[in-house]
Amino acid sequence: MDGGQVGLIGGLLGGAIGILGGALGTFFSIKNTSGPREQAFMVRVSIAAWLIISMFIAGLLLLPQPYNWLL
Repeated sequence: MDGGQVGLIGGLLGGAIGILGGALGTFFSIKNTSGPREQAFMVRVSIAAWLIISMFIAGLLLLPQPYNWLL
């Protein structure tokens, strides 16, 4: 295994762990609210956060040049 493969596997594993942690955090933040209004607010905020994160990742995949510039 060369360094590129190790980096790819590590990146994919780290991404999967990050998504799992975000999903668990979303679940517990919605579950641990006390009222229906607070739960509805947490659902809306969670959807907005996941959309923003998804748009950022899509932007990195579609426009790799600014990402390379940041590195």
